[in-house]
Amino acid sequence: MKTKIELPKIDYNGIGRKINAVTINVELKETEKGKVFSMSAGVWNSKGTDMICCGQMCDELPELYPNNKLVKRLVEIWEKYHLNDLNAGTERQEQALYNAGKEKAGYTEQGEYLKSIGLYFDGDYEYGSKWIFRPIPENIIEEIEQIILNN
Repeated sequence: MKTKIELPKIDYNGIGRKINAVTINVELKETEKGKVFSMSAGVWNSKGTDMICCGQMCDELPELYPNNKLVKRLVEIWEKYHLNDLNAGTERQEQALYNAGKEKAGYTEQGEYLKSIGLYFDGDYEYGSKWIFRPIPENIIEEIEQIILNN
């Protein structure tokens, strides 16, 4: 199930006119491992024919819509659960990266950091050797479904 959420137009280029539409695409799909959440956003040119900024805009959206509760909540969910079937590390490895402020660092830098603290191997798992699926809590799945159904 998926939806496209259309947000109010903004003045993305700072020209004094709100001419840029913004859309958020939200999807929750069933896989053999469980439900997978994905989300992306885009800012459209004034004619709506092409995006002038798009992709993983979770840092930018709250700045563009600081008072929008739906945007705020979607970004919170996005940061925790986006592509929950593509985690490079175990929960311990990911927590260590987060605690060190390296959750957004490049893969090589993350691996080097984990080696430096003796956590590159977590049990039998070598960081980044395969994708790890992390299930989304049922209450969050229900919330995502409601967002999709209501938009």
